[in-house]
Amino acid sequence: MTHEFDEMELRLAHLEQILERLQQEHQQLRAQLVQVEEQQALKRQQHSKKQRIELKRLRKKLTNELLSVMDAQLEIEEQLAEATRFLRS
Repeated sequence: MTHEFDEMELRLAHLEQILERLQQEHQQLRAQLVQVEEQQALKRQQHSKKQRIELKRLRKKLTNELLSVMDAQLEIEEQLAEATRFLRS
């Protein structure tokens, strides 16, 4: 009976060692997961920042193009008005 008890104690000690090792691995994996999640969040944030910069650049470009079109339209209207005055006189 004592032999069986000793054997059970050895098995229990072995299982406790396995459990402790698994808990340590679990903690390490959790830490790695947190680190990966933080890196992913940072990448998303950087990507979002790049997108905002690109959108600002495009908005500025479109605004400049719109201003150019408006200037050209104004010039055409002035020429049309001048031609109309010339034809009426």
